[in-house]
Amino acid sequence: MIERLVLARIVPRVTSSPNFDGIQSAYRTKHSTETTLLKITNDVYEDLDQHQSTLLVALDQSAAFDCTDHSTMIRRLEHTFGITDLALDWMTSYLSDRSFYVRWGNTSSSKLHVNTGVPQRIVPWTFVFQSVCCSVVTCAQFLRRQTVTTSMLTTHKIIYISASKSDLSDKVNVLQQCTVAVRHWMLSNGLQLNPSKSDVIQFVIGRGHERVDDVASIQVSHTTIQPSSTLKNLGFTLDRQLSFDQHIVESTYAKHDISTSELYDTFASHCLMTSQQPLHAV
Repeated sequence: MIERLVLARIVPRVTSSPNFDGIQSAYRTKHSTETTLLKITNDVYEDLDQHQSTLLVALDQSAAFDCTDHSTMIRRLEHTFGITDLALDWMTSYLSDRSFYVRWGNTSSSKLHVNTGVPQRIVPWTFVFQSVCCSVVTCAQFLRRQTVTTSMLTTHKIIYISASKSDLSDKVNVLQQCTVAVRHWMLSNGLQLNPSKSDVIQFVIGRGHERVDDVASIQVSHTTIQPSSTLKNLGFTLDRQLSFDQHIVESTYAKHDISTSELYDTFASHCLMTSQQPLHAV
Protein backbone atom coordinates (compact mmCIF):
# COMPACT_ATOMS: atom_id res chain seq x y z
CA MET A 1 0.00 0.00 0.00
CA ILE A 2 2.79 2.44 0.93
CA GLU A 3 4.68 1.60 -2.24
CA ARG A 4 1.64 2.34 -4.42
CA LEU A 5 1.00 5.58 -2.56
CA VAL A 6 4.59 6.71 -3.10
CA LEU A 7 4.38 5.79 -6.78
CA ALA A 8 1.10 7.72 -7.17
CA ARG A 9 2.76 10.84 -5.76
CA ILE A 10 6.17 10.63 -7.40
CA VAL A 11 5.09 9.80 -10.97
CA PRO A 12 3.12 13.04 -11.58
CA ARG A 13 5.94 15.06 -10.02
CA VAL A 14 8.69 13.52 -12.11
CA THR A 15 6.78 13.31 -15.40
CA SER A 16 5.68 16.96 -15.17
CA SER A 17 9.27 18.12 -14.87
CA PRO A 18 10.86 19.71 -17.97
CA ASN A 19 13.85 17.47 -17.29
CA PHE A 20 11.79 14.34 -17.82
CA ASP A 21 12.11 12.88 -21.30
CA GLY A 22 9.03 11.46 -23.01
CA ILE A 23 11.00 8.63 -24.62
CA GLN A 24 10.99 6.76 -21.32
CA SER A 25 8.72 3.73 -21.23
CA ALA A 26 7.73 1.16 -18.59
CA TYR A 27 6.21 1.92 -15.18
CA ARG A 28 4.11 4.62 -16.84
CA THR A 29 0.49 4.52 -17.95
CA LYS A 30 0.19 3.99 -21.71
CA HIS A 31 3.96 3.66 -22.05
CA SER A 32 4.82 -0.04 -22.07
CA THR A 33 7.08 -2.35 -24.03
CA GLU A 34 4.16 -2.87 -26.43
CA THR A 35 3.81 0.84 -27.20
CA THR A 36 7.58 1.06 -27.63
CA LEU A 37 7.54 -1.78 -30.12
CA LEU A 38 4.63 -0.18 -31.99
CA LYS A 39 6.51 3.10 -32.30
CA ILE A 40 9.68 1.43 -33.53
CA THR A 41 7.91 -0.71 -36.12
CA ASN A 42 5.77 2.23 -37.27
CA ASP A 43 8.89 4.37 -37.76
CA VAL A 44 10.56 1.56 -39.71
CA TYR A 45 7.50 1.04 -41.92
CA GLU A 46 7.40 4.77 -42.68
CA ASP A 47 11.06 4.69 -43.66
CA LEU A 48 10.48 1.69 -45.91
CA ASP A 49 7.58 3.50 -47.60
CA GLN A 50 10.03 6.30 -48.42
CA HIS A 51 12.50 3.75 -49.86
CA GLN A 52 14.79 4.30 -46.89
CA SER A 53 16.58 1.82 -44.69
CA THR A 54 16.57 1.90 -40.89
CA LEU A 55 19.71 1.08 -38.91
CA LEU A 56 18.89 0.02 -35.34
CA VAL A 57 21.26 -0.62 -32.46
CA ALA A 58 20.01 -2.39 -29.32
CA LEU A 59 22.52 -1.48 -26.62
CA ASP A 60 23.29 -3.95 -23.86
CA GLN A 61 23.70 -2.59 -20.34
CA SER A 62 25.49 -4.43 -17.54
CA ALA A 63 23.64 -5.11 -14.30
CA ALA A 64 21.74 -1.84 -14.51
CA PHE A 65 19.83 -2.22 -11.26
CA ASP A 66 22.92 -3.29 -9.32
CA CYS A 67 25.29 -0.52 -10.46
CA THR A 68 23.22 2.55 -9.64
CA ASP A 69 24.86 4.70 -6.98
CA HIS A 70 22.48 5.78 -4.20
CA SER A 71 23.99 9.24 -3.85
CA THR A 72 23.57 9.82 -7.60
CA MET A 73 19.90 8.88 -7.39
CA ILE A 74 19.21 11.17 -4.45
CA ARG A 75 21.13 14.04 -6.05
CA ARG A 76 19.17 13.66 -9.30
CA LEU A 77 15.85 13.50 -7.47
CA GLU A 78 16.64 16.75 -5.71
CA HIS A 79 18.38 18.82 -8.37
CA THR A 80 16.84 17.38 -11.56
CA PHE A 81 13.26 16.76 -10.49
CA GLY A 82 12.89 19.12 -7.53
CA ILE A 83 11.99 16.56 -4.86
CA THR A 84 12.91 18.04 -1.46
CA ASP A 85 12.00 18.16 2.24
CA LEU A 86 10.17 15.19 3.76
CA ALA A 87 9.77 13.37 0.45
CA LEU A 88 13.51 13.45 -0.21
CA ASP A 89 14.28 12.59 3.43
CA TRP A 90 12.02 9.54 3.20
CA MET A 91 13.77 8.27 0.06
CA THR A 92 17.19 9.01 1.50
CA SER A 93 16.38 7.11 4.70
CA TYR A 94 15.17 4.12 2.67
CA LEU A 95 18.50 3.83 0.85
CA SER A 96 20.71 4.67 3.85
CA ASP A 97 22.46 2.13 6.08
CA ARG A 98 21.57 -0.86 3.92
CA SER A 99 23.57 -4.07 4.20
CA PHE A 100 23.44 -7.65 3.00
CA TYR A 101 24.86 -11.05 3.85
CA VAL A 102 24.76 -14.56 2.42
CA ARG A 103 23.40 -17.48 4.41
CA TRP A 104 23.88 -21.15 3.59
CA GLY A 105 22.29 -23.54 6.05
CA ASN A 106 23.44 -22.47 9.49
CA THR A 107 26.41 -20.50 8.20
CA SER A 108 26.23 -16.77 7.47
CA SER A 109 28.76 -14.43 5.94
CA SER A 110 29.73 -11.11 7.45
CA LYS A 111 27.54 -8.15 6.59
CA LEU A 112 28.63 -5.73 3.89
CA HIS A 113 27.47 -2.14 3.50
CA VAL A 114 25.46 -1.47 0.32
CA ASN A 115 25.62 1.93 -1.36
CA THR A 116 24.58 0.88 -4.85
CA GLY A 117 21.68 -1.00 -6.39
CA VAL A 118 17.90 -0.66 -6.55
CA PRO A 119 15.33 -3.12 -5.14
CA GLN A 120 13.87 -4.48 -8.37
CA ARG A 121 10.60 -5.75 -6.92
CA ILE A 122 9.66 -2.43 -5.34
CA VAL A 123 7.82 -0.47 -8.03
CA PRO A 124 8.58 3.11 -6.87
CA TRP A 125 12.30 2.44 -6.95
CA THR A 126 12.25 0.84 -10.37
CA PHE A 127 10.49 3.94 -11.66
CA VAL A 128 12.95 6.22 -9.86
CA PHE A 129 15.86 4.28 -11.32
CA GLN A 130 14.34 4.55 -14.78
CA SER A 131 13.74 8.28 -14.46
CA VAL A 132 16.99 9.24 -12.81
CA CYS A 133 19.52 7.00 -14.51
CA CYS A 134 17.92 5.75 -17.71
CA SER A 135 15.99 8.61 -19.27
CA VAL A 136 19.31 10.08 -20.42
CA VAL A 137 17.73 13.50 -20.94
CA THR A 138 20.77 15.46 -22.07
CA CYS A 139 22.06 12.51 -24.05
CA ALA A 140 18.64 12.02 -25.69
CA GLN A 141 18.57 15.68 -26.68
CA PHE A 142 21.98 15.28 -28.30
CA LEU A 143 20.81 12.19 -30.17
CA ARG A 144 17.74 13.97 -31.52
CA ARG A 145 19.91 16.81 -32.79
CA GLN A 146 21.72 14.13 -34.78
CA THR A 147 18.36 12.94 -36.24
CA VAL A 148 18.65 9.72 -34.25
CA THR A 149 15.51 8.26 -32.66
CA THR A 150 15.80 6.77 -29.20
CA SER A 151 13.76 4.37 -27.11
CA MET A 152 14.53 3.93 -23.43
CA LEU A 153 13.23 1.22 -21.15
CA THR A 154 14.54 0.11 -17.78
CA THR A 155 17.42 -2.00 -19.08
CA HIS A 156 17.00 -1.50 -22.83
CA LYS A 157 18.50 1.33 -24.84
CA ILE A 158 17.52 1.38 -28.51
CA ILE A 159 18.72 3.97 -31.00
CA TYR A 160 17.97 3.99 -34.71
CA ILE A 161 18.30 6.23 -37.74
CA SER A 162 16.87 6.26 -41.26
CA ALA A 163 19.15 6.38 -44.27
CA SER A 164 18.72 6.70 -48.00
CA LYS A 165 21.00 5.29 -50.66
CA SER A 166 22.79 8.62 -51.05
CA ASP A 167 23.46 9.42 -47.36
CA LEU A 168 23.98 5.92 -45.96
CA SER A 169 27.66 6.45 -45.13
CA ASP A 170 26.99 9.73 -43.33
CA LYS A 171 24.14 8.23 -41.28
CA VAL A 172 26.29 5.27 -40.25
CA ASN A 173 28.92 7.69 -38.96
CA VAL A 174 26.29 9.62 -37.00
CA LEU A 175 24.94 6.43 -35.45
CA GLN A 176 28.44 5.33 -34.45
CA GLN A 177 29.15 8.69 -32.81
CA CYS A 178 25.90 8.41 -30.87
CA THR A 179 26.85 5.02 -29.41
CA VAL A 180 30.06 6.60 -28.12
CA ALA A 181 28.05 9.47 -26.58
CA VAL A 182 25.69 7.04 -24.84
CA ARG A 183 28.59 5.06 -23.39
CA HIS A 184 30.28 8.21 -22.08
CA TRP A 185 27.03 9.32 -20.47
CA MET A 186 26.63 5.93 -18.81
CA LEU A 187 30.18 5.93 -17.49
CA SER A 188 29.72 9.39 -16.01
CA ASN A 189 26.66 8.07 -14.15
CA GLY A 190 28.20 4.85 -12.86
CA LEU A 191 26.61 2.62 -15.50
CA GLN A 192 28.29 0.24 -17.91
CA LEU A 193 27.58 -0.37 -21.59
CA ASN A 194 28.50 -3.71 -23.15
CA PRO A 195 29.29 -2.90 -26.79
CA SER A 196 30.25 -6.48 -27.64
CA LYS A 197 26.85 -7.75 -26.46
CA SER A 198 24.89 -5.10 -28.31
CA ASP A 199 22.94 -6.03 -31.44
CA VAL A 200 22.57 -4.31 -34.79
CA ILE A 201 19.98 -4.86 -37.50
CA GLN A 202 19.33 -3.09 -40.79
CA PHE A 203 15.74 -2.98 -41.97
CA VAL A 204 15.64 -2.85 -45.75
CA ILE A 205 13.20 -3.86 -48.46
CA GLY A 206 12.79 -3.54 -52.19
CA ARG A 207 14.98 -4.10 -55.18
CA GLY A 208 16.48 -2.10 -58.01
CA HIS A 209 18.24 1.25 -58.02
CA GLU A 210 16.31 2.62 -55.00
CA ARG A 211 17.31 -0.18 -52.66
CA VAL A 212 19.70 0.95 -49.92
CA ASP A 213 22.95 -1.00 -49.80
CA ASP A 214 23.59 -3.41 -46.94
CA VAL A 215 25.89 -2.22 -44.17
CA ALA A 216 28.75 -4.61 -43.54
CA SER A 217 29.41 -3.54 -39.94
CA ILE A 218 28.88 -0.76 -37.41
CA GLN A 219 31.21 0.47 -34.68
CA VAL A 220 29.27 0.35 -31.41
CA SER A 221 31.46 2.44 -29.14
CA HIS A 222 34.59 1.34 -31.06
CA THR A 223 33.52 -2.32 -31.11
CA THR A 224 32.79 -3.78 -34.54
CA ILE A 225 29.34 -5.39 -34.75
CA GLN A 226 27.96 -7.03 -37.87
CA PRO A 227 24.22 -6.58 -38.49
CA SER A 228 22.09 -9.65 -37.79
CA SER A 229 19.29 -11.01 -39.94
CA THR A 230 17.01 -11.03 -36.90
CA LEU A 231 16.90 -9.19 -33.61
CA LYS A 232 15.16 -10.41 -30.47
CA ASN A 233 14.15 -7.54 -28.22
CA LEU A 234 11.17 -6.54 -26.09
CA GLY A 235 9.84 -10.09 -26.38
CA PHE A 236 9.63 -10.03 -30.18
CA THR A 237 11.87 -11.28 -32.95
CA LEU A 238 12.26 -8.66 -35.65
CA ASP A 239 13.59 -9.55 -39.11
CA ARG A 240 15.07 -7.31 -41.79
CA GLN A 241 11.80 -6.97 -43.73
CA LEU A 242 9.57 -6.75 -40.62
CA SER A 243 7.58 -9.72 -41.85
CA PHE A 244 7.51 -11.27 -38.34
CA ASP A 245 7.90 -14.69 -39.96
CA GLN A 246 10.62 -15.75 -37.52
CA HIS A 247 8.66 -14.48 -34.55
CA ILE A 248 5.58 -16.46 -35.62
CA VAL A 249 7.65 -19.61 -36.10
CA GLU A 250 9.31 -19.26 -32.68
CA SER A 251 5.99 -18.54 -30.99
CA THR A 252 4.46 -21.59 -32.63
CA TYR A 253 7.37 -23.79 -31.53
CA ALA A 254 7.09 -22.55 -27.97
CA LYS A 255 3.36 -23.20 -27.82
CA HIS A 256 3.03 -26.44 -29.75
CA ASP A 257 6.60 -27.81 -29.83
CA ILE A 258 6.45 -28.84 -33.51
CA SER A 259 9.18 -28.91 -36.10
CA THR A 260 9.58 -26.63 -39.13
CA SER A 261 8.61 -29.40 -41.55
CA GLU A 262 5.49 -30.20 -39.54
CA LEU A 263 4.54 -26.54 -39.48
CA TYR A 264 4.97 -26.15 -43.23
CA ASP A 265 3.18 -29.44 -43.97
CA THR A 266 0.21 -28.21 -41.97
CA PHE A 267 0.21 -24.89 -43.81
CA ALA A 268 0.61 -26.55 -47.23
CA SER A 269 -2.25 -28.96 -46.50
CA HIS A 270 -4.47 -26.04 -45.58
CA CYS A 271 -3.59 -24.30 -48.85
CA LEU A 272 -4.43 -27.41 -50.86
CA MET A 273 -7.78 -27.82 -49.14
CA THR A 274 -8.63 -24.18 -49.82
CA SER A 275 -7.18 -24.26 -53.38
CA GLN A 276 -4.56 -21.68 -52.45
CA GLN A 277 -0.84 -21.72 -53.15
CA PRO A 278 1.54 -21.35 -50.20
CA LEU A 279 3.32 -18.03 -50.39
CA HIS A 280 6.69 -19.38 -49.31
CA ALA A 281 8.23 -22.04 -47.17
CA VAL A 282 8.58 -21.21 -43.49
